[in-house]
Amino acid sequence: MRILDAMEERFCQLVAQDVDAAEAYVAAGFPGPCGKAAQIAADRLMVDADIRDRIEAIKDASYEEDGTTVSKERICKELWQTYLRSTAAGQHVAANRALELLGKEKGMFSEAKKKGKDQKKIGDMSLEELRVIIASDARGKNRVQ
Repeated sequence: MRILDAMEERFCQLVAQDVDAAEAYVAAGFPGPCGKAAQIAADRLMVDADIRDRIEAIKDASYEEDGTTVSKERICKELWQTYLRSTAAGQHVAANRALELLGKEKGMFSEAKKKGKDQKKIGDMSLEELRVIIASDARGKNRVQ
């Protein structure tokens, strides 16, 4: 991947935060067009493989939750802590769910992917979604029979 200039990097950061591509184009400081012309210019940037790769890398590295950047590493550490606390408290369903989510993030259950199931990655889940999953497992709502 080539090194992006400052405007391209800013564009990628904004698009990764779900800002409209045309708005990101103007906000990144690209000279000239606005409106429909900015949309066309932004679409050209979005076709660039290096731009798309950078946007994906930014999204994979972190996501925004209430203004706080949360990394996959942090989520995995919190899941591990949830596993340890749940095990100590005898909440084995929640402990197993935390391990399952960690395993899925690490790609340990590839047979589920082969079956074509659409599964959301941990990095794409909000903290609230993770908490709901773990809490519902603690209450026994998602038990496998």
